[in-house]
Amino acid sequence: MLEQLGARFPGWWRTESSIARSSPLRIFTSSEDRLALNAITHPRIGSAMLEKTQALQDEKVVVYDAALLIENKLHEGMAGVILVVTRPQVQLND
Repeated sequence: MLEQLGARFPGWWRTESSIARSSPLRIFTSSEDRLALNAITHPRIGSAMLEKTQALQDEKVVVYDAALLIENKLHEGMAGVILVVTRPQVQLND
């Protein structure tokens, strides 16, 4: 995957696992870049989610924290969704 990302987005990567600070700005300003990034990463993210969820199938509750859960229709395979909302000031605190 990193080879695909490097070929599509040259200059984005400082190290194998570290993205250059200015690179994410392009994702939010270029729909073409965002779609390309999603096409490369989302299939792998989905596979990892499925693998981990299957490994936890005997658990009563599994917590899945995903910013785009509804938008990507990942909730459709879940028994339920709990939405947690808080003030922006609280979100920014560790």
